[in-house]
Amino acid sequence: MNKRILFLLGSLTMTSNTVFASIDCELHVPKEGVVEKPFIVEFTVKNNAATEAEILTWLTPLEGFWSSLFILRNQQKQELVYQGPKAKRLAPTPDDYLHLKPNESYRTSLDLAEVYEIPPGKYTLIPNSAQSSLPCWQSLHTVQWSFMVSK
Repeated sequence: MNKRILFLLGSLTMTSNTVFASIDCELHVPKEGVVEKPFIVEFTVKNNAATEAEILTWLTPLEGFWSSLFILRNQQKQELVYQGPKAKRLAPTPDDYLHLKPNESYRTSLDLAEVYEIPPGKYTLIPNSAQSSLPCWQSLHTVQWSFMVSK
């Protein structure tokens, strides 16, 4: 069975014009046990507010890998090095925001094998709350997934 974590946070500032929205965040990680590459995780956000939400995608799974979104440790508790791109930015533009209408959701998938060298072994995965601008993503840092990579 797949682990699914759902967090509901109310009255969070999600936009530059201080619009408040209720946002659900869900991170879907492959079930515990043996997994093979690619290693896909899915992230979903849903706007539960009565008004549109603007969510800055920077430092979230919503923009893909432009920062170290996860902490991945081997069985010796050593953190794997993030090998993906890192963004340096100016001020956000309108294209940097995800617009969600009331009750609308958005899902994205990421392949950890694209930015981490993951040899066979046992691992734990934790969302990196220090790298995210999305408050509900920051709440996920208390959750940890364990898995084994077979090849």
